Amino acid sequence: MKRKEEETKWSQSKSQKMDSDALENLERFRSAGPNKEDLAAKRPVECLEELKLTRLSRFKLARFVHAPFFNKTVIDCYVRIGVVKLLGNPNKDNYKIAQVIDVVETDKVYNVESAKTNKGLTLRIGTEERVYRREFVSNKKFQAWMSTMRRHNRSLPTMGDIHKKMKDIASPVEHNYTNDEVNQLAESLRGEMAREMEGISEQARVLHGRPPTTATIEKE
Repeated sequence: MKRKEEETKWSQSKSQKMDSDALENLERFRSAGPNKEDLAAKRPVECLEELKLTRLSRFKLARFVHAPFFNKTVIDCYVRIGVVKLLGNPNKDNYKIAQVIDVVETDKVYNVESAKTNKGLTLRIGTEERVYRREFVSNKKFQAWMSTMRRHNRSLPTMGDIHKKMKDIASPVEHNYTNDEVNQLAESLRGEMAREMEGISEQARVLHGRPPTTATIEKE
C-alpha cells in the first residue's frame, strides 16, 4: 500500500511538472517574433518531445474527467495506448500513439486512477478509429506512429496545432469554476455513481460477465 501511494505521488508530481513545462514552452512560443512564430506554427512535428507536449496520461485524464470542458480539452490531444500482446511474447504489450478525435459514453463504469467514469475515447491510429476506455491509455513511440501516419497519407500536426492544444491542456490547471459548472460536475458524479450501481445489480443477475478487452492505457 505504501509503495502504491509513493508511485501515485511520483506520478502526480511528474504530471504537475509536465503542466509547468507546457506553460513555459507556450510562453517561449509566444515570445518569438511574428514571422518566426508564423513559420513555427506551420512546421509539422519532428520528434517525440514535440508531440509529447500534447500527450495526456491517465493521471491527467482523471484530474478533470468530470469537468464540463473535458471534451474540448482532450480532443486532438495524443495518448499512448497498448493495443495487443506482441506475437511470440504474450507478456509484452504493443504500444502505439493515437490521436483523440471524440469522447463518447460507454456502457460500463470503470476506474481511471481514483476517478470513476463511463466515458470512452475515440482514438485514431492511421486510418483505424476505435473507442477505448481510458483505463487502457499508456505512456511509450514516435517513429512507428509517424510511419503509420505517412503510410496512410495522414497529415502530421503542426507546431501551431501543438501549441493550441498545450493552451487547452494548461487552462484546466488555473480554471475557476462557476456555480453552474460546479452543479454540472456534481450531476456528472451522481450519474457515474448511479451507473456503477446499475452495473453491480446486472452482475448479480448473471453468472458470467463480458470477456476482458485486450487493450490497455498507461499510467504516467
